Amino acid sequence: MPNAFTISRSHLFSTSDVDLRNEITGHTGSETETSSILRSIDRFGSDTSITGYQVHPSPARATRVVPARVAWTVHALRV
Repeated sequence: MPNAFTISRSHLFSTSDVDLRNEITGHTGSETETSSILRSIDRFGSDTSITGYQVHPSPARATRVVPARVAWTVHALRV
């Protein structure tokens, strides 16, 4: 199981989109999960009380179509 990781707000804005995507994919091992995480971060909008984002893995159930994988949850860290 992959480990949780944190992305600070300052790192998010000071890193290029390609480098940020590569960094997150290094943690998740999946381009699909990386895109999902970035969409979650985008949904938080420009809330200035957010100082970063904690990203947690959890086991996802397997189905007949999709094998077991890891689901990622994004939590905003606030002051």
